[in-house]
Amino acid sequence: MNKRYPPPFNWFEKSVLRHASGWIAGASLVHEQMLNRGYSAPAGTILNLAVDTSTFRPLTAEQKSQVQQSLGLQGPVIGFNGRLETDKGVEILLAALEKIKHRSWSCFFMGSGRLEVRIRQWAQSHGLKDRIAIKLIPHSEVPSYQGAMDIMVAPSQTMPNWKEQFGRMLIEAFAAGVPVIASDSGEIPFTVGDAGIIVPERDVNQYAQAIECLLDDDQKRNSLIGKGLQRAEHFSVDQTAERYKRFYRELASREKDRS
Repeated sequence: MNKRYPPPFNWFEKSVLRHASGWIAGASLVHEQMLNRGYSAPAGTILNLAVDTSTFRPLTAEQKSQVQQSLGLQGPVIGFNGRLETDKGVEILLAALEKIKHRSWSCFFMGSGRLEVRIRQWAQSHGLKDRIAIKLIPHSEVPSYQGAMDIMVAPSQTMPNWKEQFGRMLIEAFAAGVPVIASDSGEIPFTVGDAGIIVPERDVNQYAQAIECLLDDDQKRNSLIGKGLQRAEHFSVDQTAERYKRFYRELASREKDRS
């Protein structure tokens, strides 16, 4: 979002712009807004966050089953990874789950937030208490739990002062071999590309249809898993570091030519 800063912060920004040899945007929409703010197009580049694809890997069938059992859940497991807040689309996901006609499913909310009580009340009122698990996981342990999901849903919602800026949990899911259904908020469509299913932000029916599709269609799910694993490599630490290296060397060469 193109936010305007009051003095002295806008003075700081203008000073930095006058002296900087280059600038980095963490996502394509950030890059677009920086250009709108007057940043020099030739000096800028887009360099996304990286994901450690040596850590986020698909689990074996046995590992996956063990993690699901430790959570008290039976597959297929629909997953959510993030803050349990309105802007992350928790209520949208709950509404979509109510519409799923699939014979069985469980849902794992990996995170914490103000809506945890709301989720537990919802599960109790719908007789789904035994099919819902909520757990805050240290990031070092997230790879083990991420791979236990059969589908991950990321229904982020654009707010007046926020929209999804990248969605690293999407790449982590791809690297863990988990097919993704996500909203069209902010940068998400650019992050996902053709490796997942994109749904209009507040379209509960389409979320339910997309979830049912992946629960019922093994071929579609496996196709997305393959595309996701390939997509994750673009955001790997090695490839991202290589892009940073090229950018810094270009800056150094540019400055050398000027001197």
